Amino acid sequence: MSLNIQSMFKLWNRSKNFPGGKHFVSKAIGFAVPYTGTLGAWVAEVRPGHVEVVLPDRRKVRNYLNSVHAMALANVGEFASGLSLHTLLNSEQRAILVSFKIEFLKKARGELRAISDSKLSKSDPKASFEEWIQADIQNKQGEVVARVHAQWKVGPAQSSSRKLEKKS
Repeated sequence: MSLNIQSMFKLWNRSKNFPGGKHFVSKAIGFAVPYTGTLGAWVAEVRPGHVEVVLPDRRKVRNYLNSVHAMALANVGEFASGLSLHTLLNSEQRAILVSFKIEFLKKARGELRAISDSKLSKSDPKASFEEWIQADIQNKQGEVVARVHAQWKVGPAQSSSRKLEKKS
């Protein structure tokens, strides 16, 4: 199943103010992107170019030092950076992660929030280009515990006919 960002926005705008609405949308995204869904993170805020994702404090995401595991931090940062970028794409575009760097700045404990703001350097939906998107992961005190730098390749989405032509 692919994630249709326009449908997700409609669902978000209809559901966000209802009890459990944000969690419902987060579960829908987790269903569309199964690996990310295993993290247990939920989307707290979405608007064009801006996303906030909350990673609850759960034993499942901790390491042997009782802090949040490095790869859980990387995953929530990648999720936030990709979702914030996708909020700016139209239905004729897609993006895929091509490079990733993370800085671990402080021991991560408790509930965390990944915040990502994106801008597109090009507006042509037929153009292929790369964007570096940053996500800061903060603890409850607002301290940045990790910083993600994700490079996304943006390009035109393949039409169904083009996919079929390649199979022949």
